[in-house]
Amino acid sequence: MYLYKVSLITAILYGIYRVFFNRTSFHTLNRYLLLFIMFFSLICPVLEINSSIHFQPTNFGLWIDDFQEYLTYDSKDTSANAANNNINYYTILFGAYLVGVFIFLLRFIKQLFKLTKLINCSIRIRKGKFTFVLRDNSNLPFSFFHWIFISEDSDINNEDNAIIQHEKVHGYQWHSLDLLFMEIFTIAFWFNPFVFLLKRSLKTTHEYIADHVVIENSLTRQEYLNILVSGTEKACLSGIINHFNYLTIKNRIEMITKNKTYKLKKFGYLIFMPLLALLIFAFSYNPPGKDNVPYLIPIDKADIIRYSVTYGVTMTDPFTKKERVHYGIDMVAEEGTKIVASSNGIVTYASFSEKGWGNLIIIRHDENYETWYAHLKDFSVSPGDEVKAGQTIASVGSTGKSTGAHLHYEVRKDGTRVDPELYFK
Repeated sequence: MYLYKVSLITAILYGIYRVFFNRTSFHTLNRYLLLFIMFFSLICPVLEINSSIHFQPTNFGLWIDDFQEYLTYDSKDTSANAANNNINYYTILFGAYLVGVFIFLLRFIKQLFKLTKLINCSIRIRKGKFTFVLRDNSNLPFSFFHWIFISEDSDINNEDNAIIQHEKVHGYQWHSLDLLFMEIFTIAFWFNPFVFLLKRSLKTTHEYIADHVVIENSLTRQEYLNILVSGTEKACLSGIINHFNYLTIKNRIEMITKNKTYKLKKFGYLIFMPLLALLIFAFSYNPPGKDNVPYLIPIDKADIIRYSVTYGVTMTDPFTKKERVHYGIDMVAEEGTKIVASSNGIVTYASFSEKGWGNLIIIRHDENYETWYAHLKDFSVSPGDEVKAGQTIASVGSTGKSTGAHLHYEVRKDGTRVDPELYFK
């Protein structure tokens, strides 16, 4: 869920940036905005905004019309249930995610290794803050932190060399640190295409910044454009370096030759303020009772003989002989086995139901969640009682439409029955 939230926030914020601000000439502001999008996307889902309004439960009536669950011990159903348990799609999905992380991490390590090897195998000359790495290599020039990789026949003593000035801007402004953070972000969220677009936009913005500084301080636009187009497009060594001939020359030429964006348009960035507030509320708001999400298995694992039927299984009703989908979990246990509340809440129903549930307890945990406990032998709580997670509320029985001692357990979110196993810790 965290990965999903971060990806969605990144897509929304980057989409706004791409539509409204990608072509502005506020390059430094855009750089920090892109970095902010990355860090905000990571932090927003783990923020927690608590409400001062406390949930006050009311007496919710028994939803008789939702009852469809009965018990069957048919060996055929048990086998089908066992096969269903063996397929854990969440594990498969998470395994695929980890494989992707491993591949991109390996690629990142390989890039760092190649860069380190290039530094160690080359002539290095220290001049002030920067170290020039001289190589006879068509992929040059590029920079990485304080290392400037340049052709060995270049005049590194020439302070007016536009290419060297360009790479120094990257070093002075720590652009490589930006790319390092972005590369780690890409590894963790490799499945999200917006992450790669975000990284590309950041690298392009770095080039815009360096181009602007060089033109402002030493060369005319035409002189710099002549230098820029004199080289051909070349592949970068890795995604963590700043390459002078980075694959954005067309965009860079357009940005150099276009007129500056009116300063008043900076106020347009204020559009992010209400959007950020909305995202924080949507993804970080802690609704009243959030800590009461049902998470405990209501019967001790050691006391559960087996799960006879689980959520989502199509089964044959032992009473009507018709096929139907089962929307709860049936836990087989000895009669009299202790049943506990799966989280904090208020008991809203504790009585015998004539519609097949037998002895039934309903606990309201907050405005979103309810849990149902059916076919009970007896009750340890009454309507209106406040219960804590792990507190005994009843014992296993076989009342109502049941063919043996068991607990039928349901989790309902906003009135819809969901898979209880998704909430078990």
